[in-house]
Amino acid sequence: MIAAAVGALTLAIATAAAFSISRLRVPGGRIVMNLALFTYFIPAAFLAVPMYRTMGNYGLLNNHWSLILAMVTIASPYAIWVLKQASDKLPVELDEAAVMDGATTLQIFRLVYVPLMMPSLVAIGTYAVLLAWNEYLYAFLLLSNDKDITLPVALGNFLAADDSRMITKQSLTVDAGIR
Repeated sequence: MIAAAVGALTLAIATAAAFSISRLRVPGGRIVMNLALFTYFIPAAFLAVPMYRTMGNYGLLNNHWSLILAMVTIASPYAIWVLKQASDKLPVELDEAAVMDGATTLQIFRLVYVPLMMPSLVAIGTYAVLLAWNEYLYAFLLLSNDKDITLPVALGNFLAADDSRMITKQSLTVDAGIR
C-alpha cells in the first residue's frame, strides 16, 4: 500500500510539474529544475532527523502517511527532472495543433502529453515504487509500532533478534554430545 501510494503521488506531482515547466513556460521553471537537481547532492540520511521532527510536529509519527510523504519528498525531484527532460523531446507542434483544434491546456495535458509520456511515466513509476519498497531508514524511524512496520524493517528486526541462535558445526557437535 505504501509503495503504491508513493508511486501514484510521485507520478501525479512530477507529471504536473514537468508539464508546467516544459510546456507552459512557468516563470522560475529553470530555478525549480536546478533546485531539483541540487537536492541530489544532499544524502537522504542527512534529512532523516529533520524529517522525523517535521512528522512529529504534524502528529504523523507511527502513521503510514508519514512514510508516504517522506518518500514522495525524496522521489519527486528526480522524477520531475527526468520527466521534464523527456517532455522537452516531444514536438511542440503537437501542442500547437491541439490549440488550433480548440483544445484547452487541461485537454492538451490529458490527451496529448500523458499518452506520449507513457514510457517515461512507467519508468518513473517503477522507480518510485521500488524506492519506497526498499526503504529502510525512514521506515525504521517513522514507523515504530510492530503492526505498522514495513517488510525491510521486519526482516531487519528478525535478523537482529537475540533469541535466534546461529547454527554452526561447533554448536551441533556440542548439542549432540560429540567431541
